[in-house]
Amino acid sequence: ASVSKLMTALVSVDTMNQFEFATVSKKVTSVYSVNKFKPGEKIALSNLIYPLLLPSSNIAAEVIAEHAGRDKFLEEMNEITTLWIRNML
Repeated sequence: ASVSKLMTALVSVDTMNQFEFATVSKKVTSVYSVNKFKPGEKIALSNLIYPLLLPSSNIAAEVIAEHAGRDKFLEEMNEITTLWIRNML
């Protein structure tokens, strides 16, 4: 998995209730040609971590980000990354 997918998993587990269900949007499934998710399908966030990290699913990453609110999720990723960098220096 890429660094961005590792960060997606970290932020998801750290800031979101993993028992909540996210709904797969048509928008997400229309972007990627290889798709094991169906539009309208509801998936527990905890069940998205495996496909996010092992098969490195872009769709799992998008579903997680959409569920949190994409802009808010990206802000949280940036905040955590900034904290890590400051602690390394």
